[in-house]
Amino acid sequence: MKKHYLKTILYAYGTIEKRIEIIDDTVLNLALKSMSNFSPCFDQCENIVKLTQEKEKMFDLKIVIDRVLAKFTEEELELLDYKYFKRRPRELYVNFDNSNRTYFRKQDRILEKLDMELSKTRLSEEYFINVYMKFDFIVDIYKRVLELTKAYSKCKKVINSFTEVKRNEYIEQRKSA
Repeated sequence: MKKHYLKTILYAYGTIEKRIEIIDDTVLNLALKSMSNFSPCFDQCENIVKLTQEKEKMFDLKIVIDRVLAKFTEEELELLDYKYFKRRPRELYVNFDNSNRTYFRKQDRILEKLDMELSKTRLSEEYFINVYMKFDFIVDIYKRVLELTKAYSKCKKVINSFTEVKRNEYIEQRKSA
């Protein structure tokens, strides 16, 4: 679960500013349309308050992650940007090798470092689940992380079984030679 929560935070971080803009636009539209909306005033206000609270939580998340990421090296930030934030065009990563084992080890170490740094803040896994999993877009990101993890696990099993078959064939060939 821990890796899922960390990955969810990283994917969400890359979309927070856009999410805040969407909330601002929605609140403005709700306020402007309130005169022609015949639902109870309390319900309208409650919707605006919920959106405002979500925006506040998004700002909090961004501030905490900004502080944590300030402790990362330039290479670590580039790896995070490549995998999670996608702020730069893909063309900038032409010579970027994401296929070798070193890349995956570095990504694992980055997640470990993120976990360690977040443990020094109030943004624990439990806090994240209790506070942020109330927001639909965070839940959607979390579901996507789970789906990617399942797909990766299936691919890894196929590769491992294929490798095992090839290894056994090689051993049989060596025995018969």
